[in-house]
Amino acid sequence: MITPLLATLLAISYRAAHKIPLDFAEFYDELFQILLVRHDGAKLGWRRQRKTKLNDRQIQQIFEAFCFATRKRQLASVDHELAETLAVESVKICDQTADAQLFLQDIKNITCLIVDEGKKMNFVHISVQEFFASRYIRTRADGVAMSFYEQLLAGKWEKWQEELLFLQQIDSYRSAKYFFVPDLTRTVAHIQSTAATASEDEAVTFLKSMALNRAVAQREGKDVAHFYISRLRNLHTHRYAAIDSAVFKRLFNNYVQGAKGWTAGFPPDLSLVTKTYFEVAVDRSPEFAKELTQFVAGLISLAKSELTSMQDAISREDAMTSFVDI
Repeated sequence: MITPLLATLLAISYRAAHKIPLDFAEFYDELFQILLVRHDGAKLGWRRQRKTKLNDRQIQQIFEAFCFATRKRQLASVDHELAETLAVESVKICDQTADAQLFLQDIKNITCLIVDEGKKMNFVHISVQEFFASRYIRTRADGVAMSFYEQLLAGKWEKWQEELLFLQQIDSYRSAKYFFVPDLTRTVAHIQSTAATASEDEAVTFLKSMALNRAVAQREGKDVAHFYISRLRNLHTHRYAAIDSAVFKRLFNNYVQGAKGWTAGFPPDLSLVTKTYFEVAVDRSPEFAKELTQFVAGLISLAKSELTSMQDAISREDAMTSFVDI
């Protein structure tokens, strides 16, 4: 999402580097150094005085650790006492010696990526926190990164989805090897097919694994219909979630004038009723059900194709180790 703040940061980046970043990862990767060094350097050679004695790389490493520490706690806004505690932890984990309060002052006064708002410290944009938390993982040794990805595979990926998008760009080999390939492998295996192209039966099976439920809720003393989604399958992966989201939008957000709505097949009484996605699509129209089935088959085929491509890329990368044998 582009905001006026991000547009301002992009303008600062462009004035300093004289180019438009290709993506958010490149944008933030350059932005920290621009704010830390080049922005001051543009002011007739004047360099803003730092309160710590840290060099550019050291202060960035600690900032990355600080971002990771706050993301681990799911905090975009941190009270001053906790911020100082996390800063102490971040300085220590980076094996540096610096006063935590002075580090926070340097980040606020020089980079302005963290700002004081009342009794809290806030990141100027949530994506700043997400990117530098991702970069912290990118700069860790293989064992540490592998442990992180394994924890995501174990079910914690839902709270780290934005970081995974960044890591897919800046840590592509390890994120693929330790997270995306295992996740896709589990998803494809659950679909139970080895064919490269998904069949109609596979798509229908998926549509029958998701359900729309109707229950009764009280509102102003009256019974009203309350709808909610549930999964009928026993596996929920990162890739399944992406497919779920795409199908949800196709089934419930795409309104066609004159077509039946997604509640068409529900009886008028307000008893609890459960319908699978496939039944909801058929209620709307047989033609829509067929179109949705084809759409789902395409999503499953794409997942299979991406799994093969990632596996090939990892194999090529692994094979390149022989190149440095001397």
